[in-house]
Parts: sequence; structure tokens; C-alpha cells
Amino acid sequence: MTTLTIPAQYNGPPDMANGGYLCGTIAAHFDGAIEVTLRAPTPLERPLTLIKSDETHAELFHQDTKLADIRTTSLALDPPAPPRFEDALKISRAYYQETEHPVANCFVCGPNRKQDGLRVHAWPVSKDLATAPWAPDEKFARADGTIDPAFIWAALDCPGATAVEAEEVNKKGGLMLLGKLAGEVTGTLRAREKCTVIAWPLGHDGRKHYAGTAVFNEGGGCVGKARATWIELK
Repeated sequence: MTTLTIPAQYNGPPDMANGGYLCGTIAAHFDGAIEVTLRAPTPLERPLTLIKSDETHAELFHQDTKLADIRTTSLALDPPAPPRFEDALKISRAYYQETEHPVANCFVCGPNRKQDGLRVHAWPVSKDLATAPWAPDEKFARADGTIDPAFIWAALDCPGATAVEAEEVNKKGGLMLLGKLAGEVTGTLRAREKCTVIAWPLGHDGRKHYAGTAVFNEGGGCVGKARATWIELK
């Protein structure tokens, strides 16, 4: 049994934890790829209990409410090639000058979080690919100068919504929440490294929409990838 707390800074939608950051916090207690199925909104600044039944399965609770089921997994996901950082930067700047954001205070993608957010601002290149530039700030680095893996996990979250919205949901004006994230961080990033985040749609089934995401370092190497299930709200 382990106690976790998600600081208020790391929110997604109002008053709940960003799903990617939460998954990254949980991933620190496992080896390899994990899959996290979110069962209820995770509160901020509250003690959470992670209960591992063995080295492959766990559950996350707040008091008597189950928040998530966790299991180790294998992740067969082949990301497409990313665009250049400079091209991703142009695309992202054009979007945030012209578009209102539905979750403007999200720690990962919210344009209002200019000082304390990750500022991973993804926008579609086409209906098959979305991208964002990312040069993580020093405030997200550990003592050795590398970025805490929980923040790489966070960067793997929101761009997936952009990818599936471009393909499906924006046609109907829907809103989505993250339901499941399976991912793994296998490399490191340094502060201010010019990284590129990509996301691409993987299909849909009714109100469930699937996306892949990946983070690439300045040299073009993939340091983390994930497969997400997004749930379109009624």
C-alpha cells in the first residue's frame, strides 16, 4: 500500500487530476509499460491509496472510491514519423492565436497556464496526425537535469484528444474525457530540449475514440509512447 497525492498544479479538467500525469505518477511504482483504466475523477490535494495485489496489478482509491485499475501490459505501437520541431512550432502558434480552448486551465495543454504549465499545444497537421512542439522548462527537471518521467507521461495525454477530435468529435461538437491510457517512457529528455509530440487517431467504437501518442527528443528518438481511449460525453 502506497499513499500518493496529486498537487493542485497538475489538473486536467477543473478540480481533477490530469490523467497523463496521474498515470506517470503510478508508473513510477511499476517496471515497463502499464495500462491505467480511469474509473472516477481523481481529486487534487487528497491522499490516494495505491494497492498492489502483485507486481502486475493494482488499484487506486480515494477513501472508499475506486479511481483506477492498473495492470502491466505490452505496448505494440508503431508511431509515425514526427514533423520537424520548427514546423510543429508554426502549426501550434497559428492554432493558439485563432482558437478558443475548451479546457483553458489544463496543466498540459491549457493556454492560460503560461507560467506553470507544460504548454503542449497540439493541433492537427491533417485528419491523420496532430503535433506539438515542446521544450520542457527547467522547473520540471530532476536534480540531474533530466525531465521527470511523470511529465513525459502528461505530454502523452492531451494531444490524443486533439487527434481524435480532428477526425470525429469536432464534426459533432462533442466533449471527451480520458478513459484509459496504456503507455511507457523508455528514454530521457533534458530541460529546454527541442522535442516534438505527435498524436494520431486509431479508430472509434460508438462514443469511444482511440489515439496513439508519442514524444520524440531533439535527435528524433522516441522516448515515450501511449495508446489512449477517449470517451465522448453525452
